[in-house]
Amino acid sequence: MKKKLKKLVIFGAGSSGKEIKLLVDEINDKSNTWEIIGFIDKNQKLIGKKIKGIKVYKEISEFKNQEINWVCSIMNPKIKIKICKSINKKYKAINLLHPSVRVPNDLKIGKGNVIFSNIHLSYGVRLGSHCMISFGCDIGHNSIISNYNSIMPGSIINGFTLIGEACVVGSGSIINTKIKIGKESIIGSGSFIFENVKNKTSVFNLPRQIKKSIK
Repeated sequence: MKKKLKKLVIFGAGSSGKEIKLLVDEINDKSNTWEIIGFIDKNQKLIGKKIKGIKVYKEISEFKNQEINWVCSIMNPKIKIKICKSINKKYKAINLLHPSVRVPNDLKIGKGNVIFSNIHLSYGVRLGSHCMISFGCDIGHNSIISNYNSIMPGSIINGFTLIGEACVVGSGSIINTKIKIGKESIIGSGSFIFENVKNKTSVFNLPRQIKKSIK
């Protein structure tokens, strides 16, 4: 008997949406689970077209009388929140984890999260809902990642860290142990955070100050 696939739509038909499509392909290679039936995007230039063989729709409501699962690919937390809170609860937000991710037994996780390949999740991690953790990140033990966060590739979040809601952690950032990142903050790419960050604060360590020229 042929396995019935679960129907999935992806909010956002941009680059992150395409990455999620590849993630789903890799999940299906291991265990055929998902059928992507559409992208959802407000961009009039994309609606009706096909991206990676998948049609772009304007609204999720176009899929009538179907059991639909969804994830949001939008990296900007403010836009992500607006989208996620507008979706009818009859549609189910699901977690997508790459098959390479070792999931600790004590992981506490919400819904609607997307976790790409080569991610290390240590013990005691708590992950909220609608977060995206990009390629090659390390999440240290007992860390708390709140809702609607976007963690960019290669970031290192050390143990006992708390990241508030709706933050962006730029690629290659390092957050030291026992740091609190306030909600709606932005950590610039390549930054090293060694002290707490207040709410709605942008922190950028680059370009770095030149202390001494090398002859």
